[in-house]
Parts: sequence; C-alpha cells; structure tokens
Amino acid sequence: MAKLKALITGGTRGIGAAIAQTLRESGHDVAVSGRSPGGQPPEGCTYLPCDFSDLAQLRAFADRIAGMELGVLINNAGVNKIGPLEEYPTADFVRIHQVNVMAPFLLCRAVVPGMRARRFGRIVNITSIWGVVSKAGRSAYSASKFGLLGLSRALAMEVAAENVLVNCLAPGVVDTELTRTVLGEQGIAELVQRIPVGRLAIDVFFADRPPLEQVIGTEHSLDGRSVISLPHPSGASRWHQIPANRARIAKAIRLLAKQRIRLGL
Repeated sequence: MAKLKALITGGTRGIGAAIAQTLRESGHDVAVSGRSPGGQPPEGCTYLPCDFSDLAQLRAFADRIAGMELGVLINNAGVNKIGPLEEYPTADFVRIHQVNVMAPFLLCRAVVPGMRARRFGRIVNITSIWGVVSKAGRSAYSASKFGLLGLSRALAMEVAAENVLVNCLAPGVVDTELTRTVLGEQGIAELVQRIPVGRLAIDVFFADRPPLEQVIGTEHSLDGRSVISLPHPSGASRWHQIPANRARIAKAIRLLAKQRIRLGL
C-alpha cells in the first residue's frame, strides 16, 4: 500500500510506541506526540511535543496538524486517576476529560477536512475495556472512554462516504508504565487472577493491512477475555483475545489477521 503520513498521540511509550514502531516498519512516515519538550520518539519517528492538559497548547497543536496532510490519526494519549466519586477532585475530572475526550475531538476536527478532500483517512481512537464495562473508582476514566466511543461512532457516520474510516480499539489491561503507576504491583497481581489467559497483554500490535473498506464505527475489545461473561449492550458477543507475545511484528500481524481483527488501514 502507499506510504502514509501518520500521527500517534502519546507515542513515546507503551501502546502508542508499539503502534508507531509497527507503522514505521511498514514503511509509513510516522510522527508521535508527547508531553515533554525533550521527549524521545521511537526510532525513525518524528517527535511533536504538546501537553494536552494545557488547552492553549492543545489548540495550537490541532492547528499545526491540520496542515500535515495526515492519512492516519491514532488518538492514543490518555490519563487516569482512580478514586471514589464523592471524593473525586473536580480539577482531575476536567483534566482527564480534556486529555481523553477533548483532545481527540479537536484533533479529529483538525484533520477530517483534509481527509475528506483527499477521499482517504483512517482514524483509530484508543478507548479502553473500562469504556465497555467499569468498576468502582473509575467514574472519571470510564466516563471519558465511553464518551470517546460515542464520539467515534458519530464521526464514523459523518465521514464514511468520503472513505474516512473511524474505529476504536479497546485494550484490556496492558503491561505499560501507566498501568503499573495506577494499579501498583499488588493491584496487577489481583487483576491477573481474574484474566482467563493468566497474564497482562505485553503489547498491542497494530495491523495496517489489508484494507477493509466497510469497517467503520466499531470497537475492538482486546482484553484477554476478562469480560467474556459480561454481555455487550448490543446483545452481540464480539470479544477478542489479544496475542500476548514478543515475536517480531510480522508474526504478530499474522496472529491478529488470523483472529480477524482489522482496523481498516
């Protein structure tokens, strides 16, 4: 497929870095964003600093990417803080929604006009399994991820006719720095006991081929089947198990393809 310009927000580590590396190794021109002015991108990627919790920076960043002629936008940057609703600081609730929902909204709004004009675009918003189900202490985070799913589905309906495909990826608990910071080692150990595959996901690999021209508005849940017993609101059973291994990218893509997980790139 043709070389594309791609942006992955929060692409210096964890899921974002894995996606960036995969797209870069597939031959695409990849930029990543991060909060630190001196952040280090994955090898071969361009680094664009922006603190999404600063609205002025976020708006300036949206204006900047509007002129980049992006073919792919991956809204991966996100923040979390656990706490009971009755004690939850309003400032933290606002910050989480600005990073997790407002930022994808502004960035999608910035790139969609160009994608529609070129009649090609692929947008993937990284939600969470906590945007499918939830648990105590996740009111702010779950609200933001449910909101991002709603945003994605509505946008998908608006732009599909111009070959701009919008989908979501809802990882379960992936072994990232954010996960370990939020849960701690004891929390991770307790969670692993409830995951049928008996481990956290190590990486989420992003399959960028082959193209599926009719996949829009979907949310792929990659959760190690940790919520398989819980019904989806639609009544449909569509849970998928992520392959957690450290094999080369090509092997991971083949495993994903075998399970028919596609994101329409």
